[in-house]
Amino acid sequence: MPYCAGYACGYHMIKNYLKKTGKSIVEATLTPASDILKEIEVFWNEESA
Repeated sequence: MPYCAGYACGYHMIKNYLKKTGKSIVEATLTPASDILKEIEVFWNEESA
């Protein structure tokens, strides 16, 4: 696994979440991770579609 692969993946997940929800990074910081993951479930399948 490349160095910082987890960071890169997390960056794109949050970027996707912010775009999808219209929330600010401040709002996202206060959002439970479980809520974010539920909101972006399709993130993992978008690249392969």
